[in-house]
Amino acid sequence: TRWLHDGAAEQTRRWEETALLAAMPATEFDVSGLYEEHALRAAVVKPLADMCVSVIASNFKHRPTLRGIPTRYIHRVTELLPTTLALEVTAPLIDDEAYWKRCALSRWDNCQITDHGSSWK
Repeated sequence: TRWLHDGAAEQTRRWEETALLAAMPATEFDVSGLYEEHALRAAVVKPLADMCVSVIASNFKHRPTLRGIPTRYIHRVTELLPTTLALEVTAPLIDDEAYWKRCALSRWDNCQITDHGSSWK
C-alpha cells in the first residue's frame, strides 16, 4: 500500500504544480513535442522585479510616487509611464530626461531644447 500512497502524493504534487504554473503569467515557448512534465517546466515566469515595475507604472496615475523604489528601477518605471500624465503630478517627481523627451516629442512638433536650458524637462 505504500507505493499507492507515494503515487497519490506524486499526483497531488503534479496537480498543485500545474495549478501554480497556470496562475502565473508566463513567456510563451513552442513546447510541441515535449512530454507533459517538461512542458510545465518550459514556462518561464517574469522576474518579480519586472512585475513590480509594471504595477508601479500602471498605478502611477492613482499613486504618483517614486519614494522607496530603488534607484536602479526608476528609469524602468519612467519608461513605462504614459506621456499623458498631468505635468502638475510628474514635474516635481520625475527627473529622467528620457521621459521628458518622450513627453515633449509627443506634445509638440518643433522642440528646441537649446531655447530651454538644454533640458527636456
